[in-house]
Amino acid sequence: MNTEQAVRVDAAVELWRLAGHDVQTVPVFDPVSPADGVRSYVEDHRASLVVVGSHARLGIKRIASGSVAAAIVHGSPSPVLVVPRPEVSRGR
Repeated sequence: MNTEQAVRVDAAVELWRLAGHDVQTVPVFDPVSPADGVRSYVEDHRASLVVVGSHARLGIKRIASGSVAAAIVHGSPSPVLVVPRPEVSRGR
């Protein structure tokens, strides 16, 4: 996560906390299978919601690299919110 992303995450977490929610962020790293790393963490800690970012790759790029977000959605025991990269969500 770069500095700009960390600032955005911190701001979002603060808004949720001000609204009275108990929010925790945890970076999960698994060099072999990021989706398996997230699923394992979610199972072990009983997360109530998983929020992941997406590069929104299309076509051959998605086939070549797979979609970690899709794998998390399909393998998570908890609800998953997928947030697209800002440039993608604005249609760029």
